[in-house]
Amino acid sequence: MNGIDILTENIKEYIDEEIMNKMKYACQDPIVEAVREKLKQRSDVGIKKYNTTLDQNDKDNYLLHLQQELMDGCNYVEAEMQKMKKFIQLYPNDADLGKKIREIYG
Repeated sequence: MNGIDILTENIKEYIDEEIMNKMKYACQDPIVEAVREKLKQRSDVGIKKYNTTLDQNDKDNYLLHLQQELMDGCNYVEAEMQKMKKFIQLYPNDADLGKKIREIYG
């Protein structure tokens, strides 16, 4: 047993197994890791709500669900674009608009 193995065994005594798994499989890219965590959370919500996993569910038409979600997404994009039109009218200069957007959204 080498030093790393001994250290790993000692760490396992003090760190929850779930945390160890997260550390073991964590992605180096924090953006990808954030998306991955959101996917897991979304899966947990779906399992709780529908009492099944996607793998086990053979009743739903996923293409229809996807189409509906994409249409909703188009509506969300349009709503945000309409809001942007108001900003463009107030701030016709791109630099001024960008500055205002950063003030609001960070």
